[in-house]
Amino acid sequence: MNRTFNRVNTIQWIAIPVAIVFLNIFHRADLIVPAIATIVGVHLFPLARLFRYSLHYVTGASLVVWSAASVFLLRRESIASIGALGTAAILLLSAVYTLAIAVRASRRIAVSAK
Repeated sequence: MNRTFNRVNTIQWIAIPVAIVFLNIFHRADLIVPAIATIVGVHLFPLARLFRYSLHYVTGASLVVWSAASVFLLRRESIASIGALGTAAILLLSAVYTLAIAVRASRRIAVSAK
C-alpha cells in the first residue's frame, strides 16, 4: 500500500514540472493551472482504489471536467484565475465532506465505547 501511494505521488510530482516546462516551451502558460488540476485529478483515481474511498473518484473526475471546461469555456486571460478558483472550490468541498464523515465516525466510536 505504501509503495503504491509513493509511486502515484512520485508520478504526479514528476508530471507537474514536465507539464509546466512543456507549456512554457509552447507559450501556453495559460494552461498551467488546468494542467496541474488535471494531473492532480487523475492521480486521485488510483488512490481511490488504493484507499477504497469512492469520493476520490468524484473529486478526481470533477477536477478533470472542471479543467477541460475552464479551457474550452473561458477566455484565455481568465483560465488561470477562474480555473484555480474552481479547483480550490472542488478540493475544499471534498475536504469538508471528508472531515464531516470523519467527525461522524469518531462520534459513533466514542458513543459505542461508553
